[in-house]
This record gives sequence, C-alpha cells and structure tokens, in this order.
Amino acid sequence: MSDLDGSAVASLRRLNASKVLSVLRTEAYRKFTVREMSIATGLSRPTVGRLLDDLVEVGWALDVEGTPGSTGRPARRYWFNRLRGVIVSADVGPGGAAIMITDLVGSELAWVLEIGHEFTSVEIVVEYLLPAIDAQLERVRLDLGLAVHELPVRAVSLAAPVMPGPDGTHIEVLSIVEGWRGASFLPALREHFGEVPIHINNDVALAAEAEMHVGALATANQAVFCMLSSACLMVLVHDGVVHLGSHHPAGDIGDLPEYAWKDAIFGALRDAGASPSNSVQAMVDAALAGEPAAVRASTQLGTELARGIRDVAALWDPDTIVFAGQFPTVGPSFLGPIEEALLELGGDDFDLRTTEVPEDRGGCIGGTIKALDAIDWTV
Repeated sequence: MSDLDGSAVASLRRLNASKVLSVLRTEAYRKFTVREMSIATGLSRPTVGRLLDDLVEVGWALDVEGTPGSTGRPARRYWFNRLRGVIVSADVGPGGAAIMITDLVGSELAWVLEIGHEFTSVEIVVEYLLPAIDAQLERVRLDLGLAVHELPVRAVSLAAPVMPGPDGTHIEVLSIVEGWRGASFLPALREHFGEVPIHINNDVALAAEAEMHVGALATANQAVFCMLSSACLMVLVHDGVVHLGSHHPAGDIGDLPEYAWKDAIFGALRDAGASPSNSVQAMVDAALAGEPAAVRASTQLGTELARGIRDVAALWDPDTIVFAGQFPTVGPSFLGPIEEALLELGGDDFDLRTTEVPEDRGGCIGGTIKALDAIDWTV
C-alpha cells in the first residue's frame, strides 16, 4: 500500500511539474515569481516553489534574485531555459537545401541555404545534409560557448517534395524527384540523431503550417494554400490543421490530365523565353520588368491554373485563399485571371491574400513547429 501511495505521489508531482513547465514554455520570455506561477497554475505557493527549484536543478528553468525594493525581500523570478536544447529543421529539394537551427521556442539561431546541387537520390541528399547540419550545430555551440552535451538536439524535421507513406516513415511514388521514389530518409536520420522525435513531411504542407502560425493563414478557419512555383500545388486547411486526406494528396490536382498544370508551366516558360537553368525566376523577373512575352506568358499561365483553383475552392468552400511561391510575385498579370475565376463563385466571400512567410524559409519554419509539437514535455 505504501508503494502504491508513493507512486501516486510521484505521478502527481510529475503532472504538476509538467503543468508549471507548460506555463513557462507558453510565456517563454516572461519571468515569473512563485506567486504569479501559483496563480497561473492553480497550485499552492509552496508546491510551485519546490517545483520551480526542481526545474532549475534539472536545467529546464533559469532563475535570478529579484531587484531589491523599498520593503520586503525581493521575489526570485523564474523563466524557461530556451537553450536546454535545439531543434534542427531542414528543407531539401532536387537542387538544394536549407537548414535552420532554433532554440526551444522556435527562435532562429542559425540559417543557411545552398542551391546549385544535383540531389538525384536520397543517399546523395543524406551525404550532403548530415555534415551540413553538424556544421551549423557546431557554429551555434561555438557562438553560445556551449558543449555538445549542454545543447542537445531535441527534435528533427525534414521538409521535402515527397509524400510520406501512411506510417510517416517512407516515401511513396508521389515525389517529383524520380530517384527518390520508394526510398526513405528516416534510417540515416535515426542513426545520426538517435531516439529524438523525427518529423518528415511534404514541403508545401509544412509551408502551409508556417503560414498558419506566423503568416497569412493565422486567422483562417477553412483555407486553401496555393504554392505556385516550379511545381504548383494546393494544400487544404481546416480549423488550423492541414488536411491531407486518406492517401495524403487532398487538393493536389495539378497532376490530373484534366488540368495539365505541368504542361501549362512548361508552356509558359517556353513562351517567355526563360532558360532551363533558372527558368521560373527568369520568367518572373522578365514579367516584372514588363517584357511583353513574359507578361503574356504569365497571364496565360494564370488563366490555365485558374480553373483548377476555382474548382477546389468550389468544393472546399474556404474563407481564405493564400497565394505563395514565385509566380504570384508577378502581380496582376498572373493573379488577375485567378481572381476573376474566383469571382464567378462569389469571390467577395473569399479573403484573397499573398504569403507572409518567405518561400525559402516556409518548410523550415513549419518543420520547427511540428518538431516542437512532437517533443514529450512531461518531466
């Protein structure tokens, strides 16, 4: 009976400690007194005081003596130790990779983007990516003056132009990179980082995740996120959650022959005279400079994409539609036909917005958010 009682007490203490840690994390830049934490958690001051001291001892919280006042003993203050570890978030594609290292509230500590690679297989990606991540981690640790054991990796996220299988661990045939199909990033990541949470997801889905938290989808309930770039994709959002469907490609109609989006993109690039090496950005730059062929190609592309976007909007009935990627930066010559098509559905009911998250950071930011969610914060 005494063993059972002791176990119950220990479980309650862990539960209460996790509650205190949750409040510290939620308001990570605030310094709490014991009294303030007691009010926030509903726990007694003596209990909170012991728990906060425990969290300081194990490194999840930091503390400092309060500033002396005119009367009384200054209250000690406690706050979340955002450097109790780091998050690694990477975004890879066939031609390059981005790496972001953040603290435990998602604040950026390091960022690097390298393009011009030829990542024709998962093995080639991994051979480049793991040393590149280690180099950024070493840079962060040197900047902070911390050793490896003082700044462990707590979770890892990988964004890529793939569709994870139902178990979230392997890549099915839905990848724009032929050599990646049927392969998996997980074994190499697991061997390198150990048993930390590892999240692998579609890069556009993670960009939409970033937009929901820190961008144009923050106030949306039912939404469509349109990534219109070298590959044009749509992500559906409902009640703050990315909706993938039973087999994951919900809303992804660009590959359907009825819409032929890939052919439309290639045709527009050809008509604009963009070179293959930098085709999309070359076309965008030319359209922004007012070159007639590029402007005409942008308008034609917008017209050919408009029907698909309109059809998805008709079925999904969103309150918000966000346009991201390179093509929307052209402006009215590209977006005009899409907006006209949406007006046919009663476009005044749609809040049309452009992305607020930089395209090259969206996958990493969204991945960081998902990685933080995957951490077990019980103590």
